[in-house]
Amino acid sequence: MGLSPINSQLANMEFMLYGGASGLNSNVPSVYNGYRANAYNCNPSFMGGYGYGYNPAMNGYYNPSVFTNPQTAAATAAGLGAAAGAAATAAQGISEQDLNVLADYATKINEGGETFGGALMGGLTFAAFENMQNVKHPFNAIQGMKQASEVFDLKNAQIKALWESNPELMQRAYSQTQAAYRRMGSKWAGIHNWFAKPFSDKKIISGTNLTEKQYVESIIKKLQTEICKGANADKEVIAKLTEQLKAARGMDGYIPSAWNWVKNHTWNKIVSGSAKAKNYDASERIARKANQINEGTKVLSAGAKFAKEFKGWFIFESLIEGVTKVLPTYMEGGADSGNKQLLQSGAKAAASAAGWSAGRLAGGVLGAKAGAAIGTMFGPGIGTAVGSVVGFACGCVGSWLANKGLKAIMGKDESEKLAEAKMKKTQEGQTQLVQLAYQKAMSGEAPKEVVNSLQNVMKQIA
Repeated sequence: MGLSPINSQLANMEFMLYGGASGLNSNVPSVYNGYRANAYNCNPSFMGGYGYGYNPAMNGYYNPSVFTNPQTAAATAAGLGAAAGAAATAAQGISEQDLNVLADYATKINEGGETFGGALMGGLTFAAFENMQNVKHPFNAIQGMKQASEVFDLKNAQIKALWESNPELMQRAYSQTQAAYRRMGSKWAGIHNWFAKPFSDKKIISGTNLTEKQYVESIIKKLQTEICKGANADKEVIAKLTEQLKAARGMDGYIPSAWNWVKNHTWNKIVSGSAKAKNYDASERIARKANQINEGTKVLSAGAKFAKEFKGWFIFESLIEGVTKVLPTYMEGGADSGNKQLLQSGAKAAASAAGWSAGRLAGGVLGAKAGAAIGTMFGPGIGTAVGSVVGFACGCVGSWLANKGLKAIMGKDESEKLAEAKMKKTQEGQTQLVQLAYQKAMSGEAPKEVVNSLQNVMKQIA
């Protein structure tokens, strides 16, 4: 079987580079042996130290070097890099147009935000932050779901009817009940109590004979009594009890307690002359958050919901853009480039937040209905989870579409332009461009213009 045009050019180059039929020697990586060589004879220093070689210091294990982009590292690790890398290193006469094509292609591949996968990963991260306690305490979360499902027993015709007719209200009530039960679960004190402790089964609530845990359970009991009324249930009471369950949780772990101690003994005494910082029990937290509870019981308008979602996502996206693009651009390109990237990142964060908020708003309505239907068949926990996933997925789609639209208008980021310029003018960068294009060409993923530019590069070298 004959070699492809690119492989033929690589073979010609290898003949000149190695001085013979390199494929016959298993210790020499070549197009004939899939760029795989005997692990104990690989040279880890080819391409100026970028390779995949044997490292005695690692007790015989392969030592993968780290390129700036993981896809080219993967290409090297798979054995595609030796000749292609040498080709790029020697390519001093490559045309600017071909380099521009390869660099532009690399930028498109590495721009995660342009793909739905990138938007999905961002949404997953944001969802993890929104539900950090479920992520940190999965066993408590599962147990809490079981206990909450007993409260929202959809075998009860009255509860089922209320669940179907008021899905958003009921799914929110279920979520806060699950969170309360999750907080009641035991934790490994030395590991998990750094930020929040379980509701205490020893601390007595002032003015009652109830422990903190029993006090929270009494709120859940009131909620259960109300939802069992079905069509006659007071929606405002359900909303208020839901907000009380949310307010009952607080930060009273080791770190918040230490900070309260510092404020108690220094800051508050200096500023106000009195010590006010302390940890509050569930009852005190509810009393202190009375205004928030009242606000939480109101049915928000679509605009208010949009603004709430927009704020959270904008902050989240801005932090990511600041760390990954704005700061590096200031450091590498100076004030002018940094200022341009700052404006671009701000616009991107705003567009992404708007797309996320619109998608989440539409998905919330759709998710509530889907969750109600699924919940009646498989249980309230699964129904609530499905409703959240639908809303989350719609938010991801909205964010992705907004980013795509802004990218079409704004063009490349300043950080991308700097990265391309650096890759085109350095040997290591040229190595990465050729390797990445070669990998994609061999897998049939590269578009025609990229394959043509890659072949032009190979022709110049061969």
